Amino acid sequence: MEPKKSFIKRFWWVGVTVVVLLIGFWAFMNFVAHPKGSGLTVNSILGKYPSCPSSLSGILTSPLMDPKYIGSMIPLGNVSPPGHTSPVDHIYFNVNTDDQIPLLAPADGWITHVMANSVKATATSDYVFDSYVVTYTICDGLVLDFAGYTDLTKTIQDALPSQNDATCTAGITKVGHDSAAEKQCDFKDLNIKVTSGELVGHTHRTANPNGGYTIPFEIWTADYNIPARSDVNWTYYADDRYAHNYCTFDLYSGDLKSQFDAKFGSYESASSKDSSGKTVITGTPVFKARSVQPVCGTVNQDIVGTLQGMWFSQKPNINDKNVEASGQGISFIHYNIDPTIGEIVVGGELSNNIAGTLQFTPTHSGTINREPSEVKADGLIYCYPGNIQTQDAQNNSFNGKILVQVIDDHHIKVENQTGTCSASEALSNPYNFAR
Repeated sequence: MEPKKSFIKRFWWVGVTVVVLLIGFWAFMNFVAHPKGSGLTVNSILGKYPSCPSSLSGILTSPLMDPKYIGSMIPLGNVSPPGHTSPVDHIYFNVNTDDQIPLLAPADGWITHVMANSVKATATSDYVFDSYVVTYTICDGLVLDFAGYTDLTKTIQDALPSQNDATCTAGITKVGHDSAAEKQCDFKDLNIKVTSGELVGHTHRTANPNGGYTIPFEIWTADYNIPARSDVNWTYYADDRYAHNYCTFDLYSGDLKSQFDAKFGSYESASSKDSSGKTVITGTPVFKARSVQPVCGTVNQDIVGTLQGMWFSQKPNINDKNVEASGQGISFIHYNIDPTIGEIVVGGELSNNIAGTLQFTPTHSGTINREPSEVKADGLIYCYPGNIQTQDAQNNSFNGKILVQVIDDHHIKVENQTGTCSASEALSNPYNFAR
């Protein structure tokens, strides 16, 4: 026994080293899969359901909604500042009927979470039920959130636990949303088995008072088996789905996928400028399909070492836990319907808190309207001329030009000035952004 004890004494550090390495590896994987601030751990998502196949194509076997009801689907990467200054991680549906539309389970799986959402029209009004969000787990780590259920079947309703105040959070406000406040009631840790094609509930559109219709349905998909990008600072984002985003319709295959893919785009009207510079819509909307791959769109467009992507305010008073959706940022990206068009999306800091977008045709030389992925920390000041188009009721805009200088991989300076672009620009009172 003595030789064995001597061996242990001499090489005890080997065991300690192995333990430390294993703990370090676990911590690293936990950070990569679920960034700081998420409140999630690997064990809370992974390890509860059957493993996903190596290829996810075709894992969804039933249409979540019959394609005949879909007028168009807005691809991933849509922007709507100030609340969505960075490209959104979900897909919107425009439907072509006022009827109730059946919503089906897209595959064999489990409903693991239901959230009932109610809204206030004004600060003094009562909460009124709006819709449900239903979360499906298809296989271990593949999670789909479908928002916009106006009702659920009795089978699903009966499987939900009793609602009480402890399950609800009231007074939720969202930048850029119409409601005065929301109340969310959560039914968590569910395990409701569903089969592909099973009716789960319905959705329907409603008319807007100023014309047009609501967008009745939205979907998110996240694959937590895919590590989050290590070159993005995820502490700015409060939603883990953004870091693990996956195109829902890449989970279909064959003719069903082709039917859905043909719906990606938007109905757009011709427009012109009046004497005051405001945009005036003319003509009947025409469907404009997204023809650039991937037709489903893209979310995070950050390219390290360049201007392209999302940047966040360096104001010292930011306390918002979800800076990405707070309107305190600016993005230099590409239009999600036609990615050959560049977009500058302003959250509200450059001119009297006006939020909006500026579209431009990228150039590949010089300093005017330069393609964002080609703008680097070269000491130059780049200029983007034009009017920022806003989405507020007054159709406000700010004119002139946007000047930007990339300082390094993590910092830029941006300023709105009057006048037209010239070959020699100078910053006088810029805003600082970081990522």
